[in-house]
Amino acid sequence: MTPAGSYRPGDHPSVAGTVPPVYRRRLRFTFAAASLRAAVDLADALRRGSSSHVQVRPSAGRLLSSQLWDVIVTTRPALSLSAVARLWTDEMLHTAADHPGCELIGWKPIVTREG
Repeated sequence: MTPAGSYRPGDHPSVAGTVPPVYRRRLRFTFAAASLRAAVDLADALRRGSSSHVQVRPSAGRLLSSQLWDVIVTTRPALSLSAVARLWTDEMLHTAADHPGCELIGWKPIVTREG
C-alpha cells in the first residue's frame, strides 16, 4: 500500500490490478391487496417512498369473482448485502401494516454484476 491507505493497482488481489466486479441486488416485493382501491393506495404510498418501480395487476390466481390484486415493487440497485435486504423488508412490512387489506406475501432478489 502507498502512504495514507491510497490504492495502487498492484496492491489488490484481483488479476492484473483490475477492480473486481461489484454485485448489486434489486429486490422484488409482492403484496396482495383485497381490492383495486387498496392496491392503488398502497402503490401510491410506495411510489412516494424510495421504491423505483411499482406495478398493480390482477392476481394471477384469482377467480372471476375474486377481487384480489397484486402490487409488485422493484427496488433500485443496491450493494448485495443482507443488511440492505433486511432494511427493505422492514420498510415494506411497515408500509403494508399501514394499509388495511394489504399484505406482504414475499420477495426475491435480482442480482446483477457491474464492472
